Amino acid sequence: MKFIFQIAILFFSLSIFSQSEKTKQYLSDFDILTASLKELSPIYYRNLGKNNIDLEIEKTKTLINTSKSSEEVILHIQKFLFLIGDGHIFNTNIYNPELNKKALPFDVYIFENQLFIKKFPDKPELNGIEILELNSIKSSKIIDSLSVFFTNDGGRNHIPYHFQILFNSLFSTFISTNDSLTIKTKNQLYHFNMLHFSDSLFKQIVLNQNENYLGPNRFVKYEIQEKYGYFYCIGFQKKLKDHKLMKEYKRFIKNIIQSKTPNLIIDLRYNAGGDPALAAKMCQYLVKNKFYAYENAYVTKTKRPTFIKFMGNKKMYFFRNFGVKEIDTLRKRYFFDHDLNKTFKPKKHCFEGNIYVITGTMTHSSATMFCHYLSNQNNVKFIGSSTTGAINYLCAGTHCQLTLPNLKTTYSFGLDLLELKEGSFQNEIETPLSPEVEIKYTIKEILENRDLEMKFILNLIK
Repeated sequence: MKFIFQIAILFFSLSIFSQSEKTKQYLSDFDILTASLKELSPIYYRNLGKNNIDLEIEKTKTLINTSKSSEEVILHIQKFLFLIGDGHIFNTNIYNPELNKKALPFDVYIFENQLFIKKFPDKPELNGIEILELNSIKSSKIIDSLSVFFTNDGGRNHIPYHFQILFNSLFSTFISTNDSLTIKTKNQLYHFNMLHFSDSLFKQIVLNQNENYLGPNRFVKYEIQEKYGYFYCIGFQKKLKDHKLMKEYKRFIKNIIQSKTPNLIIDLRYNAGGDPALAAKMCQYLVKNKFYAYENAYVTKTKRPTFIKFMGNKKMYFFRNFGVKEIDTLRKRYFFDHDLNKTFKPKKHCFEGNIYVITGTMTHSSATMFCHYLSNQNNVKFIGSSTTGAINYLCAGTHCQLTLPNLKTTYSFGLDLLELKEGSFQNEIETPLSPEVEIKYTIKEILENRDLEMKFILNLIK
């Protein structure tokens, strides 16, 4: 009996030791991440200041010490990253649905701090119903916990559209790993099983999540009607699926000019950015005056980061100090990118009619740069919702891809501070574009899949 007791004590001690070792490894990962951000991110201290950042680091370390799983550690780290106020810092793993092995059996809508069933293939009678709790956890608490994965410029309380696209995967990874699911609604409790990777519905709901929300033709869309032309793209990349973006855009602009179409609608609601040079080139067909892609570009003073062995594209760090001049705590870049280091002039044949730009909570990065280039024109009106990205300065350009060795999680963050408005970095906080006409939806209008932005514009131009 004494021997059995000693064995039990030994296994308990080994378990404690193993947990302690894991905690040390996770703390080491957090140190690697914060040290790399301090060395490489030009806006690391901009939002909170050094003292508050250091305080938040200690708070996060305390939470890591008491965490029971790697997922809990990642969630605590993400809460810290959100506070930095940089929309280009993100965990790349959450955007890979194939890493998830479980899922809710339905899609959701998020409306402020409320959760609704969007589409439940096996129980269509529940479509549109509000979920008060999932597995005895209030929906508002779940939304608050997971929203930190969606960083934004300035660190605002901001629920972006793509949160609901990824909600399913995030819930099953970071909130509840149970195989069973209990849903509490206003009038009833429902009990279901979580989906598993091998289930036929898993592909329909999780692997096709972008199509479920944005549609099969979500990459590029355009049309020309008698009174308006409409152009939409999901990002600024040379090729989007089977579309050659610039080629199709130029043909579209040529056609609306030739047909003397009086109004142009540019839809950036679901445009999360991409190549800023391409965004600037597309703006050349809309602007009245020449412009620069940015006013100033800055990097930190660090040339070779301490933890370079955990970073991708190591070669680029050897050229960080090429064409720079020391300015206070940063270095100003005089050569950044061949396509961006130039003056962008209006094209000979430009669209000169009324321009309506629709923005949304996914509008980010080079999409907000696109908005900035048009923001001072009297023929341009912005309609929709405040953007995720800033229009005065942002941290983007080249990106660090840092894989933490113990958590096996990759974080991405921008290395180049691009100042779109002269002097804004020193004197302003990161500021989103707030459209002059803000469109607000009710949950009923969302469930009915109505398009209030287009309705407003079409009423304006009819």
